[in-house]
Amino acid sequence: MKFKYFKADHTTTIEDAKKQYKRLILKYHPDLAAKNGLTVEEATKACQTINAEWEFLKKHNYNIHEAANGGTYTDWNQDKADDVTERYADIIEQLVKMDGVLIEVCGGFLWLSGNTKEHKDTIKALGFRWASKKKMWFMAPQGWKKKGRRELAMDEIRDTYGSVKVAAGTYQRMALGA
Repeated sequence: MKFKYFKADHTTTIEDAKKQYKRLILKYHPDLAAKNGLTVEEATKACQTINAEWEFLKKHNYNIHEAANGGTYTDWNQDKADDVTERYADIIEQLVKMDGVLIEVCGGFLWLSGNTKEHKDTIKALGFRWASKKKMWFMAPQGWKKKGRRELAMDEIRDTYGSVKVAAGTYQRMALGA
């Protein structure tokens, strides 16, 4: 997305975006329009655009943060997804043998879909839980606790944390991780 007011891209940290947002709102707020040489209508339109851009940045960059040393880090990325896939390798080896079961790694979670009904007991025994709204099975990372009440759709989860699909026919343990 190209921004009109923010100087940002897909690597902008949420802290930097928040600083920009505060500065932009102070400059373009309708109550301060005359002080900054704008009409109330211009300022209102600018604020609406700034708020839309801010919402986009919050949604897509909220897991990119500034580190104490000035660098950046992400909560989950492709490397971590590969590490999670390696941790789950034994489980995945059992799952790929199940006909019609689709396996996906999103962030630190394993998700199962497809023809899972006939394998229900085995999937449960492996430690998966049923997500009734998504109609999928999931395995959360060890020690994970849900924060808040918001439910994310699978597309939002994929966009936020990334997604690696494990194909049964092409699965090789050596191809996972290091």
